[in-house]
Amino acid sequence: MDTSIQSGSRARLLVIEDADDAREMLKFLLEIKGYVVDTAPDGYEGIALARARSPAVAVIDIGLPGMDGWSVATTLRRVRRPHSTDCVYELGSR
Repeated sequence: MDTSIQSGSRARLLVIEDADDAREMLKFLLEIKGYVVDTAPDGYEGIALARARSPAVAVIDIGLPGMDGWSVATTLRRVRRPHSTDCVYELGSR
């Protein structure tokens, strides 16, 4: 079974990024491709949104303040079972 998400599929994505400009740019670009995009500025809000909205994919900044991206992904995998959220990690260049 092919579970890939195609551009324009209206799949829900979640962007967890603390840098306002990067978060908004990713949201803008993904929405142009037809995705429904929720955003969060930190891991705690991202986890809450993931629980409420059930995104298919989460794009997570590794260098988040407070709870880093690895911890966010680990928590998402634990709390989203049996429904999975695939995680894509984003590395900043600050």
